[in-house]
Amino acid sequence: MTNADQQRLESIRGALVDRRLRVVASEIDMTYAALSRIMRGGQPSRNTMSKIETYLEKTSYRKNEAESRD
Repeated sequence: MTNADQQRLESIRGALVDRRLRVVASEIDMTYAALSRIMRGGQPSRNTMSKIETYLEKTSYRKNEAESRD
């Protein structure tokens, strides 16, 4: 895994810290166990990282909108 991929992975892990992993896994068609393994240090494929990043981009708008109402 390249340094850039490692940085992407750390960014993904940071973004998932406050998410319900079962919901995220279901939304991106992954198992909870696989997503949990990534959070504990597993090395996902680039395709898996892209799926997670796409989900986070799609849902960040909703999250930011909810935070702005508080």
